[in-house]
Amino acid sequence: MASTSSATPIPGATDDENPYEGNPAFSPLQAQVLNEYAKLNRSIKSTTGLIAEINDAKNDALLTELRGLERQMGLVLTLVARSWIVLCRQ
Repeated sequence: MASTSSATPIPGATDDENPYEGNPAFSPLQAQVLNEYAKLNRSIKSTTGLIAEINDAKNDALLTELRGLERQMGLVLTLVARSWIVLCRQ
């Protein structure tokens, strides 16, 4: 098999072109397999970036909403506790 440096994909390569095709270090099958791995790598990196972006954006809004809910739950808990005390005294 070839060394790692010759298997490095071209950063600007698109899915339509195979940067490994025509490289004398690889057979046509090896070039196709490396190209598929490069496409998969680009897809995973893109997906990872999108997930990170979505997670970062949602956390701030979610935390703000949860703080409001936490205050409301505290009020409900206080109301239930006080109501229970009143019922027990009767």
